[in-house]
Amino acid sequence: MELNEAIQSFNKLLSKHGVKGMKLSDVRTASSARTVLSKFGGMGSINDIYICTANGHNIKPEQEAAANAELHELLECIYQHCKDRSK
Repeated sequence: MELNEAIQSFNKLLSKHGVKGMKLSDVRTASSARTVLSKFGGMGSINDIYICTANGHNIKPEQEAAANAELHELLECIYQHCKDRSK
């Protein structure tokens, strides 16, 4: 999967389940790749997202595992692509 395709899928997944404040912008330059990479570290980072009903997200409990597996696959893809482009 290409980087911006993964970012668009990530944003759609979050929007679908009502996760707010974590939208990523498309990456076109090394600088924008570094900006996205900066969102992976520290408390409250995109690594901390967990989609579930307990967090007030629009999802059924039986869908949580699949949604979070997809989320983490997308995050891994985005991270690796940005790491390669940030050089």
